[in-house]
Amino acid sequence: PSLENVKIDKKTGDYKLDDLAVAMQKANLYGDMVVSYKKFAYGLPTLLFCVDVNHSKEVCAAFNKAGVQAEHVDALMPDKNRNEVIARLEKGETKVITNVGIFTTGVDIPCIQCIILARPTKSYNLYIQILGRGTRTYPGKEKFYVLDHADCIAEHGFIEREKKCSLTGETPNAKPFITTCRVCYHVWDPYE
Repeated sequence: PSLENVKIDKKTGDYKLDDLAVAMQKANLYGDMVVSYKKFAYGLPTLLFCVDVNHSKEVCAAFNKAGVQAEHVDALMPDKNRNEVIARLEKGETKVITNVGIFTTGVDIPCIQCIILARPTKSYNLYIQILGRGTRTYPGKEKFYVLDHADCIAEHGFIEREKKCSLTGETPNAKPFITTCRVCYHVWDPYE
């Protein structure tokens, strides 16, 4: 997505959500997300992170329209209902859960085998929290997929390459160096 008109919030250091929502809506990546899910992670329990509730609902609708059982979860949904959605995901009845930030921290859904990023972020901590949902161990799970439709890997690098942290607000590491195939868009670390 083009983020050239998206302003940075001076308080958070991250993108302003209203601007980000407009940019992501213009990018219209819904179909691409469905296609990449079907190509790389079809049938795997998936968490998809969006910019705002409207974006999450639209992405959810695109998956359902394409025949992939998806459900939207947000902060207004009672815990009981959220737990029911998670149970359907664990049973394989639901394949994709779209959300904004309700499943970013403080939740453990170890069956997750795919994370779809539809929400650009400047926050390394948010990025790591989101990807952390896929790092939980689970019987039979050997790996998880990250389908990045928000250019977060280019911004922050691979989760396997942990950045040094600083309490002073400085960013001790330069922007990660990654390579992207011009044909298939596969992203990799040339130093590994």
